[in-house]
Amino acid sequence: MTRYKLKELKNTSLHEKNIQQAVQMKIQQRKPKRFFHITLITALISTAIIIFVMNQLNPEQNRLQATETPTLLNIFHEIEGTGVAYSQNFKEQDMQHIRSLRYYREISLTDFLKLSGVTFPNLPQPYDRENGTVIAVNDGFFTELQFHFKSDDHFLNISIAPSWINPVNVEELQQNLVDAAGNPMEIEQINESTAIVKQKRNNGSGLVYNYYFYNENDDAIYTSAGSANEYYSYHNGLIYHIGYSETAPVDEQQMDEFVKDFIVNNEIRTLNLEEATIEDNWLNRGGKTMLICLLISIVSFSILHVLLKNASKKITKIIWSIVWVVLHTPILTWLVSFSTGVISGDGFVGAGMLVISFPLLLIIGLCIILPNNRTFRGQLMLLNILIYLFTFSCSLYDEVNRPSSTEQIEKSLK
Repeated sequence: MTRYKLKELKNTSLHEKNIQQAVQMKIQQRKPKRFFHITLITALISTAIIIFVMNQLNPEQNRLQATETPTLLNIFHEIEGTGVAYSQNFKEQDMQHIRSLRYYREISLTDFLKLSGVTFPNLPQPYDRENGTVIAVNDGFFTELQFHFKSDDHFLNISIAPSWINPVNVEELQQNLVDAAGNPMEIEQINESTAIVKQKRNNGSGLVYNYYFYNENDDAIYTSAGSANEYYSYHNGLIYHIGYSETAPVDEQQMDEFVKDFIVNNEIRTLNLEEATIEDNWLNRGGKTMLICLLISIVSFSILHVLLKNASKKITKIIWSIVWVVLHTPILTWLVSFSTGVISGDGFVGAGMLVISFPLLLIIGLCIILPNNRTFRGQLMLLNILIYLFTFSCSLYDEVNRPSSTEQIEKSLK
């Protein structure tokens, strides 16, 4: 070893100074960006959504709102049930058979009249209104009332259901005055706008007559199938479907007069049968799904950040690529297509955007992850936030400009 090198090794002050300068430079260097603004935005959105959901799902608040606004259904108690009662001959016209119903326990006609404040006319013999019962069902928008009367083994059943559709087309019916079972039908015009269709069974053959009945053992509402002579009419927005046992000792002329007078003059029609029970709110119009997607995104970002904190770049990129393809791309694709469908009001537009956005988002995500880019996590998070903001903005716009349920039905009927 030369004398010069030995002298340089013994003099360490220069090396110490260089090391101190290097350490000070490291300390003074700016810390890497951690996207605090993105974290803050995510936290604010999450907090606002959680507060909104808690407010929507507050049972005490819903209970107070229900008690402050007394309705016809407050007379009844909701129970389990199954089946739909409808006219076999007019099901294609009134579409009553496709309803999804909520069922309410049977009460006596006497109690119903006291609580509702209306009256009920006398019935043709052998039926007596004193032993009548009432069952209510609701399809989410309208309440159907069924009045049932028994006399020995015979019954009289009166169903009143609101409908925006008039299923009785007299001109079409007069072209073929037989029902689906081949039995003759009669049409009697009560006034200019109302007609009654009579279906009398012929020698025991005919269409099945369905009506609701209450099973005390199960505490539930079911449908019963039987045979009956039927009346069917539409008057002032209400469908009247009346049936009585074909073997009942009834004066047919008296029954005809009762039905005509009941359809035109009954007080049941003064009750508010247009009572919406469906939870028509933002949560049921895609809100729940959006919240679930948001929760999945936040959880997945958090878990991957923790699990891959000390992983190599190669493993990190592989796992992020898999998660992006399997999880994030389908979620963001649904959000984009849903938002586009909502804002355009056309489901076909949303379906078309679904086809376009999936490969586009897939490619964008992989292009962010695969290159040697240290900030790809932040860029992916920013992409998620932009899409969520777009989705919630479209949903908010739809809520602000959304017509009421009645306006929607009237528009669909035009």
